[in-house]
Amino acid sequence: RHRFLYRDGTEFLINEHATRVVVRWVDPLTLEDAVVYLLGPVLGFVMRLRGIVPFHASAVMIGSGAVAFVGEAGAGKSTTAGAFAALGYRVLSDDLLPLVEKDGRTLAHPSYPRLTVWPDSAAALFGSDDELPALTPTYDKRYLDLQSGQQFQDSPLPLNAIYVLGSRERARTGVTVRSLRPQAALMCLVKNTYGNYLLDGTMRAMEFDVLSRIA
Repeated sequence: RHRFLYRDGTEFLINEHATRVVVRWVDPLTLEDAVVYLLGPVLGFVMRLRGIVPFHASAVMIGSGAVAFVGEAGAGKSTTAGAFAALGYRVLSDDLLPLVEKDGRTLAHPSYPRLTVWPDSAAALFGSDDELPALTPTYDKRYLDLQSGQQFQDSPLPLNAIYVLGSRERARTGVTVRSLRPQAALMCLVKNTYGNYLLDGTMRAMEFDVLSRIA
């Protein structure tokens, strides 16, 4: 019913009810390369088909709830989650964060027990980029196995806060935090959902309904 074909030749086929995904890839790509697509945009679209709004966000457990970090590419979502992991906090998500409403609450669900960062972030967090293995043989990103270090939060938590990471300014010192008005917050949330370029009218209406309550 649905077909994803990437420029490098990797192909995903998804059945009508989003219960089965078939993948094909070509040499010199590997299973690990295909998994990068699967755990990101492909599963994000599967969630859309199942009526779940997926955020493009990292999230950590603080207290008894989840705190999520969203922002533009390169804003530091995964690096921020990695910094919390280095301090002993549990991580729910590094990239794809499913949000589900239940009993009047928004629950943040865990994704895959792995955190990926670029080599410079790995060096900043752990002293050297060699401390973390490469994500795939053909991709320069590094990954932290959250399961082996018991740093993965594997059950859903109530979503307590969302931080929108702004652009980094070299002249600025310290950290500034300010609240967003509901209208601005809603637009930030809309910008930071996963696969929002693939939505039909029904999916878009459901997304606005869910996000307006979160905002």
